[in-house]
Amino acid sequence: MLGANDSVHTQPNEWNQHVPLSEYKQNLHEMLAIVRAESPATRVVLITPTPIDAAAWGVRNNGNFDRSPAHTKTYRDACIEVYREAEAGSGDSGGDGWGQELVLVDSWAVFLGDGKTDYVGEDLNGLFSDGLHLAAKGNTLLALALLKAIKKSWPDLDPAALTFPITPFDKIDTDNLPNSLFSL
Repeated sequence: MLGANDSVHTQPNEWNQHVPLSEYKQNLHEMLAIVRAESPATRVVLITPTPIDAAAWGVRNNGNFDRSPAHTKTYRDACIEVYREAEAGSGDSGGDGWGQELVLVDSWAVFLGDGKTDYVGEDLNGLFSDGLHLAAKGNTLLALALLKAIKKSWPDLDPAALTFPITPFDKIDTDNLPNSLFSL
């Protein structure tokens, strides 16, 4: 989930976090290319930057309204564009296309519903602790969406299908440690 801080407006803010949109896209492509080059079998989930409750964030940020839904949406859209380019192999993300090794979770669809990108702050009630950072409810919804995407795209990574990588403590035979510990 990259881009929430990058999408701050260009005016100087306390942390100078703004990354121009074209550079943000190039950075995503480069990160994917590095993963592809260094670990070709690695599967990646891209999560779009989350929506922003600009009013709540401005209050939290001492009246500095340095973010807006419309501007943040351009970074969300750019993330989706990078995903599509990488999936098809038409960008600078490394290789002939990621195919099934790359999955997208659109946080806007998670929080607002499929296809909805226009919203008011009240639509985000309870999702953010301060208008920008996820609260427990937002984290839970995003985690559930992430697990759903993993189960759908990579059934072998479904938590229910994973084997326990070490011997559970109650199954360890102290009289036969080597076989007990390394029998999996």
